[in-house]
Amino acid sequence: MLWGFVGAGLILFSAYSFNLYTERERSKFDIPTAVSFEKTDFNTALLKAKEANKPLFIDFYTGWCAPCLVFTKNVLTDQEVGEFMNDAFVNLKYDAEKGEGIKIAKKYKVTSYPTLLIIDSDGNLLERIGDQWVPKKEDMIAISKKYNNQ
Repeated sequence: MLWGFVGAGLILFSAYSFNLYTERERSKFDIPTAVSFEKTDFNTALLKAKEANKPLFIDFYTGWCAPCLVFTKNVLTDQEVGEFMNDAFVNLKYDAEKGEGIKIAKKYKVTSYPTLLIIDSDGNLLERIGDQWVPKKEDMIAISKKYNNQ
């Protein structure tokens, strides 16, 4: 009986520790990027994409995802990447475990991180990027060129 309480206590402590770790790591994503991410909800971003005649780019990440942080720090902060992506897309960035990010990640069946989606202004998935690899600067420039003024 005592071991049951000890085991339950360890599980609760582990969950609490992971939660603290994730919150601390999540703050590392709050850095300036060259890519301009909209600070709005999904539907408003879709309307903006329709008005601008651009697809929507969505970067899904989680606070505990080290490759997501590498992508943010090494690719999204690059000035050239920012110029190409800002020209080609209306950009959104979602933590897939918080707020609206949970609902949108579920809608597009996002299960690994980072996952990057290109969506048309009607909400249809055009392309899924990532899943098994983290795009580099050259990849994001090429993807931006592919969708610029389609």
